[in-house]
Amino acid sequence: MKTAVEDMSTLSNHRVKRWFRKSASEQYLYAKRLLPQQRDALEKQLAQKMRGNTPEAREALTMWMSVQQARLRMHSPLQQQAYRSQQAANAILGGTVIGAAISVPALRRTRAQYYHSSDRPEYEKAFNNFMSVIVDSSLGPEIRKAVIERLDYHAWSEGTIAPQEMQLLHEQGAETLANSGYRAESPLTFQSASRRPAPPPTKAEPYFSPKRAMTDLNLSILLKNGDARLDPGGDYLACRHLALAYCLASDDNGGKFDFDKLSISGNRHYDNFPDKAWRDKYVQPTVLAWAGLGPDSQRAVVDGDRFGAVLANVFKRLEATGQDHASAVIHTANFGDGAAAAFTGHAMAVAIRIKTDPVDGRRVYVANVYDPNRTLTHKRVRVTDLQSLEHLAFDDFLDAGVNYGKPTVLGMISKSMPLDLSRETTQSGEATLKARIGLALLDDVPQELHAVAEQLRGGGSAHLQGDELIDLLAAKDASGHPALHLALYHGSAEAMKAYGQLLAQAGLDYDTQVSLLAAKDQFGVPAFNNAMSVRYNWDVVESFAGMVLDADLPDEARAKVLEGKDSSGVSSLLQAVLCGNADAVGLFVMKIRHSALPDEMKTQLLAAKSAEGTPALAVAMERGDSYSMMRFVKQVLHSSLPDEMKVELVAGKRADGVSAVERAGQAGHQALVALYGDLVRQSHLPKTMQAELLAGSNPPV
Repeated sequence: MKTAVEDMSTLSNHRVKRWFRKSASEQYLYAKRLLPQQRDALEKQLAQKMRGNTPEAREALTMWMSVQQARLRMHSPLQQQAYRSQQAANAILGGTVIGAAISVPALRRTRAQYYHSSDRPEYEKAFNNFMSVIVDSSLGPEIRKAVIERLDYHAWSEGTIAPQEMQLLHEQGAETLANSGYRAESPLTFQSASRRPAPPPTKAEPYFSPKRAMTDLNLSILLKNGDARLDPGGDYLACRHLALAYCLASDDNGGKFDFDKLSISGNRHYDNFPDKAWRDKYVQPTVLAWAGLGPDSQRAVVDGDRFGAVLANVFKRLEATGQDHASAVIHTANFGDGAAAAFTGHAMAVAIRIKTDPVDGRRVYVANVYDPNRTLTHKRVRVTDLQSLEHLAFDDFLDAGVNYGKPTVLGMISKSMPLDLSRETTQSGEATLKARIGLALLDDVPQELHAVAEQLRGGGSAHLQGDELIDLLAAKDASGHPALHLALYHGSAEAMKAYGQLLAQAGLDYDTQVSLLAAKDQFGVPAFNNAMSVRYNWDVVESFAGMVLDADLPDEARAKVLEGKDSSGVSSLLQAVLCGNADAVGLFVMKIRHSALPDEMKTQLLAAKSAEGTPALAVAMERGDSYSMMRFVKQVLHSSLPDEMKVELVAGKRADGVSAVERAGQAGHQALVALYGDLVRQSHLPKTMQAELLAGSNPPV
């Protein structure tokens, strides 16, 4: 290995740009080509040479840090294959689904997950090497300072430090963390956690069981590939999947959860769950996060400070109906909390159980709160007096080692827990109104929005000035997304209608209502525009359009919301066409044709011209989208619009006078041209108008 040190010393430590790859030094590339055992031996030699304040020691330090960089950027063949597959899918997404606004963040997010994964084969070794050198008093202060700076560089610039260690570095700093004796532990051994909790002094206060490991598998279990219903931006089991599995499995097992079901052997992959039948039944990696709870699930919004009182109330209701267990998914989020801007939402769960003490026969009430960031355990409380629960806040059930920015409000969703709770039980004051609006929209809890409207009518907004009231009603989360935008994306149709009623009762001017209903994200994309791009979102498209058309707003205001142009001038209808969302196209045209808007506005909305003056129909036909064309043309030809306006829309002429059917013929879509001709001939338009529309077909229809 002396030869390896000598060989490496002849190579440059300066980074060189590489085509389509990250810049790298010759020393780094040399270290990365070695076998793991060769890197170990080289590292030991370099560690010995680093001692002293000499040029040789500084040279050895430079090479040692190149070895650590190589370790941090090593991935297993399975990880490499999964990464390439996901990035290929993300790239395709940009061209066929919802554009760069989704594809580019997905590419970046997948790359970030790849490089900060704690599953990298040599990550633990590299991080612990940094920790060991930082506390090695036999090394000079210059050496240790350089190592601290390099570790910070890997954390904050390179992004190659895992999230758990990133959090600790942010809170404590590298030197304090190293001096505390902290060491990263391999996540591949699921039951060997970085720490286990101490035995609790009393079970009447929330505690973690000392028998279970505090292991974090959230966003660590790779999902199976090729599932079209998987989230487009992620390929790992997330907190929402684990929380839902915890609830469903607990309900079917008398309120108890078997953590052994999550003990994957081998690589952390969806295919490696030991009990495949259990996995398929409970672990549901679908876009519809709470689909497994069923459409009739109960929902409530609860202030975090009232969590214990809610549990006590639910226990009483269970006893009254003869139930002995129930569960609920818990959704937390921060709305406008600048101190926690990095955290926008998290899914957790609660399972409660009533049992009888075998010694004295008393009722025992057990509540377990499950945090997917502590995947193999839950925090529980065991009491015999329900009144002793009422002082507990949700914070009491969280691990103090994880920063959630103090989630002040919770959304609770359940198919087994009675959640028709009074405001006195769930709310502690007006300070949480903004978060309550946000979570009500996100989790589709319309009754909460009705209650907020009543509270505001009763003087709850009297102390708010104009901008403060607008900020309250927008209910933007910590990342700047208005809650309505997220509600449309997630399909919260009923809450969305209630939100429209809330805005109408808030005493806002029309322009402000339009702005709040537009609910643009940070890219300038209105909520309805984004919803029109998402398939399987038809009920939301229909409900939102209906809510806006029924709103007490001027025609111009309603039309502006439904037009929903983004910052590049793409309207909602055109966005649906670009994404091939034919059902959304049909629903939009149907709602507009049956509306009470003036005919001129209907025509403008249905033309949906691009910034270059190309109508949406022309775009669909040039792309060969027969489904969108058929839904559009049928609806327009059967509308009550004047014949001249029908012809204008169905012709779909762009600015240079070329019609939609001409563009389709030029693109070689002859079957679509023939279908278009059939639809026109079957219409009740005068023959002269039919001939005008068919004149552009090539070959003639």
